[in-house]
Amino acid sequence: QSSGTVLSAIFLGLSYFDLGTNISGLQNRIGSLFFVLILFSFSSLTALDLFISERGIFIRERANGAYQASPYFCAKIMTDLIPLRIMLPAIFSVIFYFMAQFSESLEHFVKYMLCLVLVNISCASQLFLVSALSSSLAASTFISSIIILVMVLFGGLLLNFESMPVYISWIRYLSHLGYMYEALLGNELESISIEVDVEVAEAAGGLNLGGNIFLDAFALDPANFWRNIGVTAGIGTLYLILAYLALRFCVRYKA
Repeated sequence: QSSGTVLSAIFLGLSYFDLGTNISGLQNRIGSLFFVLILFSFSSLTALDLFISERGIFIRERANGAYQASPYFCAKIMTDLIPLRIMLPAIFSVIFYFMAQFSESLEHFVKYMLCLVLVNISCASQLFLVSALSSSLAASTFISSIIILVMVLFGGLLLNFESMPVYISWIRYLSHLGYMYEALLGNELESISIEVDVEVAEAAGGLNLGGNIFLDAFALDPANFWRNIGVTAGIGTLYLILAYLALRFCVRYKA
């Protein structure tokens, strides 16, 4: 998957190369940030095979007393999280961030990388739970795709947070994409000015508007960055705990 990650980063870097600070540049910044969240959410589908492929072996060997669920779970999780959910987003960030020329600050880059790592871990943890509960890869893939699409819908770009109907607005609080979208967009727009070419102000060379103006319009607050990081980390941890409990208590001792 490392080669695919590098190629994806280069392709997207060429597509969003040298983002400007005008309106089209703003559109591209927003689109690229949200697209990357979707990319790493769907790339987490590889986590589904983690427990399903060896389900029969695990059931038989645990029944024979070879090992308990906890060491098996920890070993499988660590071999997935470190190379696939931490290293790959880091590699992607190094390539894409500087090709797109986002905010030129080490702090902003580290925050960007942290967001990608967390959204990948959180989504993968969610799919670990599905994998632990399911014995069919086809069924779990379908269910997981629906879950990810719902998270995308309530991720903050396709539906404005403040305009969501009350009876479904609670779903946004379950979407790790929504927290990371606010964190990424706030991290990027709070430090730049957007050049707005207004026809009546052509003689003055247009207008420069702070990125916070657009964040306010989108009902996003850059001050929530670390809150969003904490909530997303909490969501990922919760799903990991639930995945372990599902593997420990829901998987039967006999196939």
